[in-house]
Formats: sequence, C-alpha cells, structure tokens
Amino acid sequence: MKKELLLAGLLTTFSLVVKSQVGINTSNPQGVFNIDGLKNNPTTGVPTASQAKDDLVMTSNGNLGLGLTTPGTTLDVNGAITNRETAVAVAGNAVIIPANVSLVQLTGAATGAVAISAPAAPNPGQRLIVYNNTTGGFGATLNGITIPNGKVLEFVFSNSSWRSTDGGAAGTTPVNIYTADGTLASNRTVIQGANTLAFTGTQTNAFSVDGNTLSVDAANDRVGVGTTTPTNKLVVAGTNAQPSALGTANTNATLRIDGNTSHALDLGTYTNAPFGSYISSQNKASATSLPLVLNPVGGNVGVNTTPGTALDVNGAITNRETALAVAGNAVAIPANVSLVQLTGAATGAVAISAPAAPNPGQRLIVYNNTTGGFDATLNGVTVPNGKALEFVFSNSLWRSTEGGAAGAAPVNIYTADGTLASNRTVIQGANTLAFTGTQTNAFSVNGNTLSVDAANGRVGVGTTTPTNKLVVAGTNAQPSALGTANTNATLRIDGNTNHALDFGTYANSPFGSYISSQSKTASTGLPLVLNPVGGNVGVGTNVPNNSALLDLTSSNKGLLLPRVSLSSTSDASTVPSPATGLMVYNNNTAMSPQGEGIYYNGGTTAAPNWGKVGPVSKMYFKYYAFSNPNGDFVSNFDTKIPTNKYTAIVVGSDTSNHSALTSGFKNSSTGYDFQVPDIYTFQQNGTWRIYADVPNATTNGVSNFSWGVRLLIISNEQMSLLSDVVYDLGGSSTGAATASPVP
Repeated sequence: MKKELLLAGLLTTFSLVVKSQVGINTSNPQGVFNIDGLKNNPTTGVPTASQAKDDLVMTSNGNLGLGLTTPGTTLDVNGAITNRETAVAVAGNAVIIPANVSLVQLTGAATGAVAISAPAAPNPGQRLIVYNNTTGGFGATLNGITIPNGKVLEFVFSNSSWRSTDGGAAGTTPVNIYTADGTLASNRTVIQGANTLAFTGTQTNAFSVDGNTLSVDAANDRVGVGTTTPTNKLVVAGTNAQPSALGTANTNATLRIDGNTSHALDLGTYTNAPFGSYISSQNKASATSLPLVLNPVGGNVGVNTTPGTALDVNGAITNRETALAVAGNAVAIPANVSLVQLTGAATGAVAISAPAAPNPGQRLIVYNNTTGGFDATLNGVTVPNGKALEFVFSNSLWRSTEGGAAGAAPVNIYTADGTLASNRTVIQGANTLAFTGTQTNAFSVNGNTLSVDAANGRVGVGTTTPTNKLVVAGTNAQPSALGTANTNATLRIDGNTNHALDFGTYANSPFGSYISSQSKTASTGLPLVLNPVGGNVGVGTNVPNNSALLDLTSSNKGLLLPRVSLSSTSDASTVPSPATGLMVYNNNTAMSPQGEGIYYNGGTTAAPNWGKVGPVSKMYFKYYAFSNPNGDFVSNFDTKIPTNKYTAIVVGSDTSNHSALTSGFKNSSTGYDFQVPDIYTFQQNGTWRIYADVPNATTNGVSNFSWGVRLLIISNEQMSLLSDVVYDLGGSSTGAATASPVP
C-alpha cells in the first residue's frame, strides 16, 4: 500500500506541474509525452521510422504525432486510408449492386445495354461509384443515367433515388466538388459503410474545414487543428490557459482525449504560474480526482531523469499521512493508504484491522499516537504507544518487517550498523529503491568514493564535501599517452569500443586543466569535436559572438597556428590532404618565393596551392646620386641588394652639372643627333647592378657629369616574373596586346 500511495501521489502531482518528459513503454521519450505501443524504441537516440510506426508523441510545442516521433503539425499522422472495390459480374445484361458498398466494378460480357439495380441507401447522401468495365462496348444504366463503357460515374442517394452527380443522363462532365465551388442546400451525410474515402493533394493547405479549424498539409504530410500552417506531423494550436477545475465538462486544455463516460485526458499549456505544460486526468462530472496511469502495460517511468527502474524520480517524494481516530479501542485502516497515524483516546489495547492489499509487497507504516499509553495490534504484531512500525503484505497477511511480534526496535540498517555476511543483491524488478536524507553526507560508499549531499542536492566522487551539483575529485596528473587503456584523468566518459573522453588537471606544466579525446588501443590521435550538432564556441568568453563559429577573446594573448615546414607552394605531403582554406604557419625560410609566414591553401585537397597571407614584406625607395663617372657612363654599379629576396626597378632618373658637349645633342632645329639614355638594373653575382649611359655622347672630358637614379625595391614575395614579348607595330603609332598579362 505504501508503494501505491507514493505512486498515486506522485502521478497526481506530475499530471499538473511537471515540466519534463514522460515516456510510456519507453525510457527514451521523444517529446513531453511518448507512448511506444510495441516497446521497440531504442533506449538512446532517435527511433527509426519503422520503430516509430507504433508511437504516439506530443512535443513541447503541443504537436501530437501518430506513427512518428517528430510531429510537424498539431496532429501529424503517418498512415494511409484505402477504400476497397467490389467487383460484380453482369448476367443476362443485368446486374444487382449489393447493399453497403461505395465502389463497384461491373465485369463480365454484355451483349446489350446493361440494366443496373441498386437497393435504397439507409440514409440520403450515400455515395456510389460505378465503373463499367464490361466487355462488348455497351453502356450500363442506373435510374435512367447511363455509364458509358470504360467510364466511371458517381451517384448520390437523394430524395429516395440514386442520382448522378454530373447532373445529366449521359455521363457528361459533372458539375460538382471536382469542377466547381458550391454551397450545401441542406445537411449531407456520407454513409461509407465498409468503404473508405480518401482525398489526395500536394498543397500545404490541401484540405481544410472552417478555415484553420482543420487543415491538412499534403505537401509535407501534416495536419493542423487550429492552424493552417502546421510545422509537425500533428499540430493542435490552442490558447494558453490554466487547467479546468474538476467536475467541469468543458475544458481549457488545447487537446482533450475523451472517454465515453465522465473522464478524459487533458493536455495543455499554462498561461500563468507555473507556466510550462500539463497532462491531467480529468473528471468531467464530479470534483473527485481520477488517477493518471503511465505505462499501464509495462515499461519504466522517469520524472526529471531517464528512468532506470519502474519509477525513477530525480527529486524528493512526499507520501501523505492518513490520520485515523480510534473508537472503542478499535480502528479500521482504509484501503490504498501507506502511512497511518492512530489518534484519539484509548482505554485499553487497540485492535487494528486492515483490508488485504491488492498485491503482495505493499507496505504499510502505522504510528501509534493514541493517548492512554496503550499498544495497538495488527495481526498479532504490537505497535507500542508512541512508536511506528512497518508492515508488508505477504502470503495473504500483513507482517511486521522487524521480524517479531512485540514491535521491538529492529536490528537492521534502520537501527544499527552492521557487516554483510556475504554478497547481497536487491532484485527490484519493477519496484524502485530510494534513499532520502537531509545531511550533507547523507549517503556514501567506501568513505569519499561516492557521497551524496542531500542537504544541498549534490553528489561527490572522491570527496564528501561537493561544492557543486557533481564534483569529481581526483589527483593532478599529466594526460595518459595514446594507446593506454587506463587513464590518469580524473573523469573518463568511456565508449564501448576503443575511444574515450578524458577530463583532468595537470600536475606539471602547463598546469591548468585538459579535455582529451583518447584512443585506448592505438597511438593515433582522435578528433575532439565541440558542438557537433551546431552552435558557436567561445574561448575566454561566456557569450561568444553570434556571428562567429569560434570566438577567441583575450586582451593579451593571440592565436598560435600549427607550425609546419612547407617545401613548395604545391606541397601535398607535409600536410596530407589539406582542406581548401586550411591555414598554417610555414617556418621554412628557404621556401621559394615567399619564405616564412602564414599560408592558406587556395587550391584543392588533391592539388594544394599555398598562398602567403602575411607578414607582407615592405617596399623600399632609394635614390642613388652618381658624380664624377667616366664621362656620362656608369656601366656597373653594385647596389648590394640581393636578387634572391628583392627586385630593383628604375622608376626615374635625372642629370645635373652638364658641361658643354664637344658635339651637342642634335634635334630638328639644330641638326644634332639626340640619344635616348639607357638607364636600367641588371643581375650579376647575386646582386642588383645599375647601368646608366647616353649612347654615343661624350662630355668635354671633364668628369663633372652626374646621374640621379631612383629605384623602387620590392620583395620577391610580391613579384612574379613574366616572359618577354616583342610587338611589331608595322610602322604604326598604335598597337594592342592580345590579352592582359596579369589576372
């Protein structure tokens, strides 16, 4: 009885205020309420489509699904409807359609027009479809309406006769729901009998009744009740409201699963505190509460947890007490209670009577709080005055759990410490085992190996003073090497094969903590995936920026890329199969042409193309002034600028301090030759050299001629050497290249 009262009290409370998930026949509910008819859902993960075929699921947004676990609408049904056909053979060019059919195929051989007779329908509005599939090519007639051979015609029973829905007498195109909108002249009833009626469509609101009262989304296989845009298999859209009071026929709930008598199952969402959602077993006729049964055909039930037993509750449970006053030194304990306090005045020993429990194993606690100082006796077992005693119903009787007949203090786990004589196993079956307490170390195993702080709702592993919901206290140690089955980590989340997730704290440098994806059997590193199903990740911040997949926040630290030694810009082996966009830091200073720096793969995995991102080399400008050359001739001036790192380009020149030429520059007005200066750079012995000369010109022999040469010095990282091209202008002053030499 103790168990039933505990379960009944819990479930009554749960039906009103619980905010977690409830699974019936499944420990892995896929919504706030999930019934698994065949009990074939997995304990973790998402059921397959075939496993979900027998499920009923309600999700947190109020959607209800039949035959699937992710309803997209208020009501989402995974199934089909079939209307069966009846074949009737003609005989003597006549045929009789049986009663209670809606789709008939006429078969057999006809030698003339076929006469069809059909019984009157039980109710006006019944439909009948006739397909004339007889051989011979003759029409078939019902009540003066001809169905051409090979054609189908629909009839409706109205005003005591079968009438064609096409409005004519020759099977012409009907003007009906298939061809035009219309208004019902009066009430209509479709008597389907054993026949089915199916509507097929491809639109989102393919079928609807009264706007959004009922809507079928044929494009996505969804049903909406109260909405024309269901987002799940079944969506029932209502209004937030508090649960209806007991004894109320109407309901505030969004969804009611109604019985055929006075009770129903209400599902709704609160508009006020405690907000959230509710499931309520509702009495429509009286203020008497009704039970809410979860998993009536078996399976575990969990409250605020994934259940491991018939009822698994993550939290406290209150089992209410029933006070009974003695009368005439006797008291009768009612059925379906598990905790009784005997009150009132006794003038002698109190006789207790209790009904048989519905099932063996029910518990009953009796507290004798009567005045007078007299004992109370149940089935020969005495409960001393001021004491409490527990009974269990076994072998058709209530029996004291302390093993005696005088209510003496039992010597067991409740009253004394002890030592196990041998191994013990508690076979719980469908029953739960719960320990409740109020102390900080209310429950422990082997000292601090496992400790439950019931005062603060905390669990400690390796400590009896946990400071958070779960504290695992271990020893600082460096991470275990790959391929090691055992771990130095404080916490291991272990898989069932060769890999595990380790959490620990360093004993040495770099100190701090670590999370490691560990291979227990091989020295090959395994990936560590953060947010594998989506969402951004923050390092150094608890509010990562929504626009960043990875937000690294620091005022005095940076991001250190992996350092590799690339051999070339097409290197495909140093980093095997590099992804497009992969970034590394290349520390090979000798790699041509750009050397050390940050690189990214702008090519493909099979054909990498490493491009340098930074650091970007500088450009330099240098002015060289040459005085006292050999006349005007500078044949080889070594700038010492290395050709393997830089390219030197002449961008301008000037002269000064001209002396009189022995023969001046000739032009059109003077008749002297005019020479174009040759000023350029060239490479020799690994450095850039400058050449400057006015061909065929001389000074007056005095070395007072001077050159000024302007060089732009650019890092080879930013330069690409293009091939020489000669363009023949053919005597013209204009010309054009065939294409741009640069991309």
